[in-house]
Amino acid sequence: MSQIINFTDPIGRKDYFKGILLRLVIIAIPILFFCDFNYERILELLENYQFNFLATIIFLDLDIRRVKDIGINMNWLYSYYFLCLLPSPSDSAGSVPSILFGLIQLYLIIFAIYLIFKRGTVNSNN
Repeated sequence: MSQIINFTDPIGRKDYFKGILLRLVIIAIPILFFCDFNYERILELLENYQFNFLATIIFLDLDIRRVKDIGINMNWLYSYYFLCLLPSPSDSAGSVPSILFGLIQLYLIIFAIYLIFKRGTVNSNN
């Protein structure tokens, strides 16, 4: 349990990826059962603000440890989580808020990929 909730030790790429997969499975199993395997209910739950907050709590320690390993400023992680918790705009296709939301989602995806693939200091050979 102390290895799961650890904010101090840096984490390498392999362990970070394994941690992400483990946490995604931990999140996916209850979602599937609460939504009765209904696709519309799953999408509704994933867009819910409470779900985003829960996912933030679950992934925060892992991301902090990875940022420490890479050696980048923690402000990048703060902005990442701030943008993750922003509410999505209403369904108005082509409007400025939806385009801005798409750009925010693109930044979030690029930053997540960066955290996975950037070589850090812990076990620099993996």
